[in-house]
Amino acid sequence: MSLPRSRRSQRLALVRRRACTRDQPRDKVLRRAVRPARGTVMLAVLTIGALVVVDVAAAPAAGHDEHDRDVTVAVATSGRADSDSFRPPRALSTIHGEQASIIGAYRPRVRALVDSLPVDSLREISKAKRHYVGERALLLDAPADRPRSSFQLSARAGVNAAVATNFCLDPESGRARLYRGSADEPAVRSTFDANLMADDSSGFPWNWEITEVGLPPPGRHEALWLEGTSALLSPAFPRHITHFSEAAMLLFHAALHPDVYPWHANPDRVVVLRVDSDDLEWSKSYLEAILSVFEPRSKAGEAVDNVGGDGIPVLYRDQLLGLLHERRSESHSLVCFERAAIGAQTYHQFGFAADPWEAELLRQASFRHFDVPKPPLLSPRHKLRTLVVDRGGDGRKRMVNADDVMAVLNATGLANFDYLDAPEGQPVVIENHPHVWTFEAQISAMRHTDVLVAVHGGVLGNVQFMEPGSVVIAIMPSNYIEYEWANLAAGVGVTMLLLPATDFERATGRCPRHFISCEKETRPFANKIERCRPMWHCETIVDVGALEVLFRQADYMVRLLPHGKR
Repeated sequence: MSLPRSRRSQRLALVRRRACTRDQPRDKVLRRAVRPARGTVMLAVLTIGALVVVDVAAAPAAGHDEHDRDVTVAVATSGRADSDSFRPPRALSTIHGEQASIIGAYRPRVRALVDSLPVDSLREISKAKRHYVGERALLLDAPADRPRSSFQLSARAGVNAAVATNFCLDPESGRARLYRGSADEPAVRSTFDANLMADDSSGFPWNWEITEVGLPPPGRHEALWLEGTSALLSPAFPRHITHFSEAAMLLFHAALHPDVYPWHANPDRVVVLRVDSDDLEWSKSYLEAILSVFEPRSKAGEAVDNVGGDGIPVLYRDQLLGLLHERRSESHSLVCFERAAIGAQTYHQFGFAADPWEAELLRQASFRHFDVPKPPLLSPRHKLRTLVVDRGGDGRKRMVNADDVMAVLNATGLANFDYLDAPEGQPVVIENHPHVWTFEAQISAMRHTDVLVAVHGGVLGNVQFMEPGSVVIAIMPSNYIEYEWANLAAGVGVTMLLLPATDFERATGRCPRHFISCEKETRPFANKIERCRPMWHCETIVDVGALEVLFRQADYMVRLLPHGKR
């Protein structure tokens, strides 16, 4: 049986595109989840540099699901494809005009990253923005040895940052100080900066507690001084991958805009406060991926764990405390920085990245650094690669009716759960298997997932590694909802659908009795009601009927909407 001409042309076009792709990574994650239907026609197509065998499924036999029909492509690449006589065009040669000026401002490692991208990844460059044309760099001209501190803040393109000289902090408490010296003039001279630092939306109140004192900075014998430029990150909470991302993403942004953030883009070290070196492996690897695009450093500095950047050392809170106690007596509790490049939480309305192109570069830098394979295209006959993530067994937001969730998704006939080798099956509980669900495993799973169904929590920070066009169904806890998460997803090209949990009677779990009054709110999801926040401790009863509706919508979104994974 032969294919109609139009369909045959589409298949051959797909084969040629795949055959001419420079990189054909070995798929380390997926199993063949869909077997060819009975009665197939084998077509052999000879292309330049590769022999492509196409297994075209014929009409399914009786009793076989329509979704089980598939087209599989096996590529056996010859040496000719890697020879000098045949090479795909370099990515940079396909970029022109306004986009070329953006790429031209990048430093060598970032340009090399762009040049290594597969051509289909370059589509996001159309959404890149020249954020800082004509704007001044964020730096201080005052010499660092003046008997006072200086400070300047920046909140542009959703990125909150600051620079300071003679900046000291107590690593135990995280409280920081600016010194006015003998002058009456404040260290934070701008009224706008002072107001912004007090504004929750700027991210500084969540991450930093900075006070001014009418004293000169401590002497070299009164505190541990770190010379040069230190990039300071302060995640709002430890052991939380989303809040770590919010703090660390600034460094990647600075790597793309070194002229605007020269101190952040050229640190002598990175200091991570509030987070110890035994924090989540995910967070440390995330920072490693970001630093992989930084330019090499000539000297390593402190003898501590180096997590990337060819010489940029990273000091976590406990390591900073150890360095303080090693070099100074315990009576000295302050660490002072000659030049501090400070990062705060990003604006949620902008998402993790300043634009979709920046999000794509972060994805590709991480995939490249950890050798994460590219997923197969989702054909019209493939079921949606679906991942369901539950919470741990402590009762906090755990899905009580997880079996019902899996049954409903299975009943739609649209979900494929067998594309991952999850040791415990689905739903998965990532925190129960940290040695299995490493950073590499999590971002690889996300890259290969079309629809993620997950209870609200830090795991949703992984959406930044899903392919554009994917969909997330976030199950929100009882009587409390955070709309900002949809912005975080939209900023990386992913659609997030929010599913509130409304069955309060059964969602008792660890809910304190006096919080049950939140059930009586007439519009509990109209806006965030802070006194209902502790409802997060409730177990979650998923409305499976509503879940089915959203999952069927997700099927449409993934396949048919612009930038869908077709």
